[in-house]
Amino acid sequence: MIFIYIGLALFILGFLLILIDNNAKNWEETYGYIIKSELNQSYEHNIEEGGGYYTYEANIVYEYFIPKTNHKYESSKIFPVGGSLRSTNKQEHLSIKNKLTLGKKVIVYYNPYNHKKACLVVGKNFHLKILLFLGLTIMGIAAGIQIKETGQNPEKTFIDKIEVIK
Repeated sequence: MIFIYIGLALFILGFLLILIDNNAKNWEETYGYIIKSELNQSYEHNIEEGGGYYTYEANIVYEYFIPKTNHKYESSKIFPVGGSLRSTNKQEHLSIKNKLTLGKKVIVYYNPYNHKKACLVVGKNFHLKILLFLGLTIMGIAAGIQIKETGQNPEKTFIDKIEVIK
């Protein structure tokens, strides 16, 4: 039963984050420049297997200008929600780094009510959809196990749980 709640929580979280991501489509646009473009590499230890693996992350920082106020801000967010996109796929992060080279001019989306919140891509964070479908999958598997454990006639099992006082 706990897995149904875990799946439901993941589903709701994924749904809310997708709404936030899509809401960023209404943010204002401005221009900015890439001021830092690096590929970070970390070694992750795997004690159980006696080894490890490398993970990679494109470390991109850009500055952008708010036209009406002429203020300058910095951000490292690619998407409006979500944290680091660290993974073992070096080529993917190298492609991001190579596309967003130092000095390149980019379109920046910023929150009109909080100019410090900005990103380069809105409404396209597929990682959030993975969270949504993971929640659905866990709920489905947990519900299937729950139905199987209660037998072929779940109504009978629930009726048996009613306590009658004599």
